[in-house]
Amino acid sequence: MVTPELISPRSPRVVAARRLAKRNFRGKDRLFIAEGPQAVREAVEHRGSTGEPTLVELFTTVEAAERYAPIIEAALAAGARVHHASDAVLAEVSQTVTPQGIVGVC
Repeated sequence: MVTPELISPRSPRVVAARRLAKRNFRGKDRLFIAEGPQAVREAVEHRGSTGEPTLVELFTTVEAAERYAPIIEAALAAGARVHHASDAVLAEVSQTVTPQGIVGVC
């Protein structure tokens, strides 16, 4: 069984992703959040105008990683950093009331 590597909502990776909830940080960092399996799947498959992958980082719970294994494998193949995170971390990064366990930084 895989254990979450990110368990603290104060982790620098989590703080950086959480900042993207604010418009000025999205513009400054030129990044945004994709939340849920459908949005993350589309981000994995999409390439920017320069051919670079759209998805750069992925936060997922252990349960969601098992449930959405093909998405996780595609994200890894595309070169995204994948982090197994606790439910508390996903709640911090997520912008929805009921997180689906998978959040991407694009």
